[in-house]
Amino acid sequence: MWGSTGIPTPGLAIRPRPDNPYSTLISFRHGGSGNWQPLVKRFKDFLKQYGFGKRPDAENIACTWDTQLTDTTRCGIGNRKWMALDTDIPCVGPEKFGMYHGQPCIIVKMNRVLGWEPEPYYNLTEINSLDMPVWLKEYVGDYWTKHCRGKGQDVEDKCPQMRMIWLSCSGETAADEENAGKIHYVPWQGFPGYHFPYLNQQHYLSPLIWIQFRSITPGTVIQIRCKIWAKNIEHSALNPRKGGIHFELLMD
Repeated sequence: MWGSTGIPTPGLAIRPRPDNPYSTLISFRHGGSGNWQPLVKRFKDFLKQYGFGKRPDAENIACTWDTQLTDTTRCGIGNRKWMALDTDIPCVGPEKFGMYHGQPCIIVKMNRVLGWEPEPYYNLTEINSLDMPVWLKEYVGDYWTKHCRGKGQDVEDKCPQMRMIWLSCSGETAADEENAGKIHYVPWQGFPGYHFPYLNQQHYLSPLIWIQFRSITPGTVIQIRCKIWAKNIEHSALNPRKGGIHFELLMD
C-alpha cells in the first residue's frame, strides 16, 4: 500500500494463515475433539526461525530505545517475553497456543518495507487528536506518565520509550466487539521502533505481537480489524490492508 507521499505504507500480516489462501477466515473447533492441530503445527513451523541459536552468523544485537540499525545489524528477539503472566493459558506451544482451551492466540506482524522506519508520536496532544480508540489513547497516556514524566523537559518532549508503532485490534461492529471480548496483547501494545528500518539484513526477524481472545463467543463469525499507528502510517476506511489488516475468527 502506498501513501500520499509515494512512500509505501506498511500493513500487517497474521499467523497462522487461514486454511484457504484466498480467505481471511481462521476457523477451528476447540477441545479434545477439535480440529485445531493444523493451526498449532503452522504456529510451530513459523516460530522455528525465532528459536535460540538458529542464526549464529547474524549480527544479532541487544537493542535499546536509542539503537539505530544498519544493513549488518538486527535486533535479537527473545521468546521468553511472549508468555503472559496474568493467565493460566499463555500463547505457547504446550498450551496449544490457546486453541485447545478456547482462548485462541493470533500473531500479528508488520509487513517488511525496505528502508521504512516509523515517525513516532511523541506528543500526547497529537495522540489525543487522532481517530484512535479511546482505550489506546488512555494506555499511551499512562505509558508516557510512567516512562517519560519528570525526566526533564528534553526527555519529555522526545521520550525514547515513545519510539513505538502502536497497535489496536477490535471488532468491526459493536456486535463483533462484544463477541470478541477483551483482547490481550503480549509482549507490547505496539512494535518498538528500534526494530526498524529493515535494510535486507541477513536473517532479519520481524517483531511479533501476540493477541489473545480469552472470552470469545463460540459459534459466531467475528470480524476483527487491526491498525498500526505512527505519523507516517496512513489508513483507509475502504481498504483495511492500508496500515492494518482485517480477518475473521470462528471458534466452535
